[in-house]
Amino acid sequence: MSKTKLYHPYDLDFKCGISCFTCKRSHGKSYGYLAVKDDLQPIFEKIDNADAILAGLLIYSGITTGVTRCFLERLIIRYFVYDAERSPLFKKKIPTAFIYTAGATDELVAGRTDARYRGDKL
Repeated sequence: MSKTKLYHPYDLDFKCGISCFTCKRSHGKSYGYLAVKDDLQPIFEKIDNADAILAGLLIYSGITTGVTRCFLERLIIRYFVYDAERSPLFKKKIPTAFIYTAGATDELVAGRTDARYRGDKL
């Protein structure tokens, strides 16, 4: 039986990494784990044991939101190491899918924005 868990990043209290490199010191007590303790820690522990990840991402102004970017950076940097070709922190491959969405009409997405500039109704 599969279990899923839905998280909304805007409901969580977390910040972007602070470049302290505590998680990158190969023999330090925080190697592979961010020193910042916030709402992402228990989520990352669940991700470590997940069978798959499905992420829904919002697009504003042609790029993911800042909160989404911060979450993805924190997720990725925890496995990234400087002292090995392959990260020893990455225990297994986890199938991952990203769904991107934007609040735009089909015409705008297709690049047909000329109606907007002429004042026509879309």
